[in-house]
Amino acid sequence: MSDNPYAPPAAMIDPPGTPPRRGSAILAVVAGWVTDIVGTMVFSTIAIICMGIVLGADGDSARDLAEIEQSPGWRGFGLLFGMSFTALGGYVTARFANYNEYKLAAIMGLSSLVTGEILIQIGEPDSSLFWVRLVGFVFTVPAALAGAWWYLQRKHTV
Repeated sequence: MSDNPYAPPAAMIDPPGTPPRRGSAILAVVAGWVTDIVGTMVFSTIAIICMGIVLGADGDSARDLAEIEQSPGWRGFGLLFGMSFTALGGYVTARFANYNEYKLAAIMGLSSLVTGEILIQIGEPDSSLFWVRLVGFVFTVPAALAGAWWYLQRKHTV
């Protein structure tokens, strides 16, 4: 205790060399997976609603919206923001775990890939373009690993 009544209270800090706190691997993967799947679904829903508003309320707008959803441009855009949310999910996974970041982000990426395929099969499997699914297969796990890499870069600079 200090004799100075105006001195701030002493803080309990970890001594230098203390290993960083580790989180639950299961919680980390689930949190990253939820970030990826829910973020992708919410963003795509908002984008479709905005396109519907832009197209107007005339009778042909529903048909026009369906045509846009099936277009290669929309599918490519969906692939881009889907991969962005997968990278964000990899970041969340790595941050929650704070150890084995790449391994756990890869597990999260695989679970997102499997979930995406299940959702496609539940929906309309024939409506999915081959190149979109191929790119998804090839780049989903690397996107999750990129999110873990991003976390590690930020972790080592702080």
